[in-house]
Amino acid sequence: MKKTKKRIVLVLVLLVAFQLVACEVSSSSSSSVTVSTSKTDADGNTTTNTTTTQFGVSAGTDGVTTTHESSKTQTTTTEETTTDETEHTGADMAEHLYERYDIGAEGSNEDGDTFFYAYSEEGENAMLVIISADGEHYTGWEGYTDVVDDHVVLYSDSTDSEIPFVFGETEEEDSFTMSFLGDGDVATMYFVDLDSFVDDFVEIWLTFVAE
Repeated sequence: MKKTKKRIVLVLVLLVAFQLVACEVSSSSSSSVTVSTSKTDADGNTTTNTTTTQFGVSAGTDGVTTTHESSKTQTTTTEETTTDETEHTGADMAEHLYERYDIGAEGSNEDGDTFFYAYSEEGENAMLVIISADGEHYTGWEGYTDVVDDHVVLYSDSTDSEIPFVFGETEEEDSFTMSFLGDGDVATMYFVDLDSFVDDFVEIWLTFVAE
């Protein structure tokens, strides 16, 4: 009888100890929220503010406890970064011209429009660009040329169009005319070295890219 009571007491002691241990077990969870806002000033500089808030919830013998912590960061994209990207774009265009063309010519018509014409000496690659006299309009075609009957046709890859024209002679050295059959316009062109052509074209091309 005494042994049985001792066993019962031991079981009760172990049960109470197990319950006490169970009560000490706690649980917790956490999550975070990130909010970003951006503002651009008159000079084109963009400032971005980012706030990250960490939320935490834990439950234990002392009840439920909540916590939260916030951190803030600020980054600014300056106008200088935009300038670097534009310069890189100009370098890409210059590289493109050197890869496709060997000869360049510049000229104008009676209205004062500026013409750029480039072609490859051993191939069929060609480019024609017209800038209006007021400097407001850019029209360009790039593709390849072919002789059709008594004139030349520039087939544009980008605009899927055809520009027919005729080359003519002039009394001036290193010059020629381009007579366009579509509208009857005539431009007097002058051969320039390729480096000058690339520099002149990229400079005026960038004014339109920047817009």
